[in-house]
Amino acid sequence: MAEIGAALGAAKAAFDLTKAFVDVRDATKVQAVRFELMGLLLQAQEAEAALIAEKRELEERLRDLEAWDGEKD
Repeated sequence: MAEIGAALGAAKAAFDLTKAFVDVRDATKVQAVRFELMGLLLQAQEAEAALIAEKRELEERLRDLEAWDGEKD
């Protein structure tokens, strides 16, 4: 009887250890995806900042052209 209990205990321990490895692997995958998403968000923010700067520059050029057009007349 003791051997059956020991075998069941060992099997449960092996199962728990296997589950722990799967959990660690899954957590590692989640962390990798999280880092990838953070990188993509950073790229999107950089692109947004560049577009905002370009818009400001174009607005300034438009004001300059409108002022020049007014002076021309």
